[in-house]
Amino acid sequence: MAYIETINKGKKNYYYLTQTIRYNDKFKKIRWFLAKGNISKNKLVELSKNVEKNLLDKVNNIKKIKKIVELDDLTIQKLKKIKINYKKIISSLSNIEYQVIEKEHLIRFTFNTNAIEGSTITLKETSHILEDGISPDSKSLREIHEIENTKKAYEFIKKYKGKINIKFIKKIHYILTNNILEENAGNFRRIQVFMGGAKHTPTKASEIQKEMNSFTKWIKNQEKIHPIILLTYVHHYFIAIHPFIDGNGRTGRLLLNYMLLKSGFPPICIKKEERIKYTDYLELSRDGDITKFLNYIIKKVEESYNELVDNTKYN
Repeated sequence: MAYIETINKGKKNYYYLTQTIRYNDKFKKIRWFLAKGNISKNKLVELSKNVEKNLLDKVNNIKKIKKIVELDDLTIQKLKKIKINYKKIISSLSNIEYQVIEKEHLIRFTFNTNAIEGSTITLKETSHILEDGISPDSKSLREIHEIENTKKAYEFIKKYKGKINIKFIKKIHYILTNNILEENAGNFRRIQVFMGGAKHTPTKASEIQKEMNSFTKWIKNQEKIHPIILLTYVHHYFIAIHPFIDGNGRTGRLLLNYMLLKSGFPPICIKKEERIKYTDYLELSRDGDITKFLNYIIKKVEESYNELVDNTKYN
């Protein structure tokens, strides 16, 4: 049962809508900020009604994270085989062969991850921009920057050897949105945003830093979870928070591929034609059913691996 909690900080009162839940055999308070200062009881009740659903979403997200799904033995063995054979294939390629494979993936990934967000630049135009440095006259400078920046961000995650933390996530976003979002590039948003058509409301701006701290801390404590399960939860959780004013989807998909590569799996490419399926599965995840999104990610990993096999002599 949610209640209004008052916390005194210095000379000011801060008011929260709070709910206590049992989490990891302990009681944990989940809060949603209401207001600060001298606020009447009636006003606080009114504010509470407005954010009650937001608090419920936050509570449900925390409960969902606790109930991690598991993979069956057959799927675990299938993923293990993909990981082993992927390494063998990559190791067998010459530097030139590897560069060709990487180039083709980068072009397709760059095209699709931007097309999902509404970019009108075609696959052929993407290739011209990245390969030849030729920009189409009919497209906006913003869209051209998005293509160029995606390549730079992808190259950054491939070289990065550290752990997932806020600095790393902000760096991805900064590279992606440089020359596009001005001072918002690489910085958490300061206003509320909404995801068109989605039932879920992203985290309130004042709560983002705290949520992202919890998010990255949670990732560090999940070493026993299968990496495919973990990256599925991470992508879902990151998109739910929506920490930036724009570019969250593209940042999230780069983060997902970083985790795949770090875990020894092939990177994936979510195609623009799959946008509705992809967003629907994310929405289901926020409603408590992450299974379909997990199966979708596994299918994309298989698809990426099979494409590599088809394009090499390994088959």
